[in-house]
Amino acid sequence: MGGTVGSNGDNGGDIRTSTGAPLPGCTRGGVTCVPNGSPPMGSLNVSVIFGFLNLLLWVGSSWFVYKETEFHRPAPPPATPAV
Repeated sequence: MGGTVGSNGDNGGDIRTSTGAPLPGCTRGGVTCVPNGSPPMGSLNVSVIFGFLNLLLWVGSSWFVYKETEFHRPAPPPATPAV
């Protein structure tokens, strides 16, 4: 699962291949540890979608509470004294 490597040696900005560098502190006796593979990103995408849905729910609920309280209603006209 390698990404495309550009002419200057970069990985084309692919997060999956850029995190595949050797792990620090894991080179002993000529053995280099590298990650086994790239993790699945599907659950991350689902989390982002649910996060935006949650944001929309909070904004809608906040707007409803704002509209239904005295913060949004205009001030009542001043009372005229009875003569």
